[in-house]
Amino acid sequence: MIFLFNPPTQIGVFILYFLYMINTNYAKRQPRPRRRVEEELEMGAPMMLPTYQPLTKKIAQDGSTIIDYYIYDGDGRFSPDSITNPSYYVNFLALLNDLNPNDNVHVHLNTGGGMLDSSLAIYEGLCNCNAQVTMHVEGPCCSGGSMILMAGDQIIINKFGYVMIHTFSGGMIGKASDMKIKNEFEMKWWDYSFKEIYKDFLTEEEMNDCLNGKDFWFNAVEVDERFNNKLKKALDRDRLVSFMQRETQMKVTAEMTSYINEFGELTEKGYKKLKQFDKMIENACEEEVTEEVEQVEKPTKKAKSKDKTPKKSKSKEKSE
Repeated sequence: MIFLFNPPTQIGVFILYFLYMINTNYAKRQPRPRRRVEEELEMGAPMMLPTYQPLTKKIAQDGSTIIDYYIYDGDGRFSPDSITNPSYYVNFLALLNDLNPNDNVHVHLNTGGGMLDSSLAIYEGLCNCNAQVTMHVEGPCCSGGSMILMAGDQIIINKFGYVMIHTFSGGMIGKASDMKIKNEFEMKWWDYSFKEIYKDFLTEEEMNDCLNGKDFWFNAVEVDERFNNKLKKALDRDRLVSFMQRETQMKVTAEMTSYINEFGELTEKGYKKLKQFDKMIENACEEEVTEEVEQVEKPTKKAKSKDKTPKKSKSKEKSE
């Protein structure tokens, strides 16, 4: 029927018919059910996942605090910035400052690492924490993650967990003189920091090799053995330090007691000497006053004796 009209009319009728069919189908169409997140991801849709929540806090029956903190990355469910962006761990570090010795912190590690500054910040926060810190290695624990692992009081590693340790990588921009000065400082600073962090876990030779560029990989059995050895050495060192502190304290106490006793004897002797000196001054003053009084009184007595003598002579002349 459309073909009976002239070409412009045919085009107009076709457009109207097309619009009519679209409107009819839209009215009849049912709303499309919302796909699950997993289906959207499989179809290549933009990722719409919940906000990263690595921190959970619970209160035990005895009133102690239990904290679980997850450092996970690489699987899409957790942010890869967990050891990079401070916004992911700053609240965790702030919470560590308020914990007591009867509280417990569980750090779950499944990470390839992150920024050096962030790794050091988390490591220091855990080391300075008063609570008991338990490390859970639940997969790879590499680079910065291995640094954080060294802050634990005990370790629980999965059967297929492993640890990788290496020196840091980076670069710098600036004047040649500035880069030289910074490089010299950072190498000395990193040498000290690295050996403090990994002492008793790596041998001295291994630490030097690692600083020179060698990577070290350890499976679950090796990590568990080395970490327990690290804890044992730290415990022995703490016992030795405690013993030395007690010995030093006893020695200082004995010296102070001797000094106080000696000072007390000196004070007592000094007090006696002072009393004697006061007595000598008092006697000297009395003698001086007595002499002055005598000197004042002597002329008066002489004058009186001179006055009596002429009187007696006059009376004698009269009697004669």
